[in-house]
Parts: sequence; C-alpha cells; structure tokens
Amino acid sequence: MEKKILKDLNDILETKNLKPDTKISKLKFFDSIIYLQIITKAKLKYKLRITGDQLSGCKTINDIIALFKKKWNQ
Repeated sequence: MEKKILKDLNDILETKNLKPDTKISKLKFFDSIIYLQIITKAKLKYKLRITGDQLSGCKTINDIIALFKKKWNQ
C-alpha cells in the first residue's frame, strides 16, 4: 500500500522523485489545492476520510503515508 500511496502523491505533485523522508516544506507546490487533491484521492480511491487539519499536521511524505495507514486500520 505504501508504494501505491507514494505513486499517487508523485502523480498529484507531478514529480517522480518523492521519497518517504521528503519534507513537505521543501516542496515547491504544496498548497490548498494539493490538500484537496490528496483528500479527494483518499476518499475516491482508498475510501478513507482525511481532513485538511490532519494533513496540515504532516511534516513529511511519510507522515502522509502513515496517516493513510492509520485511517485504513480504523
């Protein structure tokens, strides 16, 4: 599942070089539109409910992946 989420994040951010330890603050384009795209992807593809507040607490790509996994296990 981790690889699928990472691939989806690469697609959303239009990049191919994201790594789990990539810091979100270092990404050029990570704004409210990206948040909405991640929330939508989580809902439609993974059937997960993730909020903007939850995403705003993420500091790295791995944090986002961990959030998906946490929601998956609920």
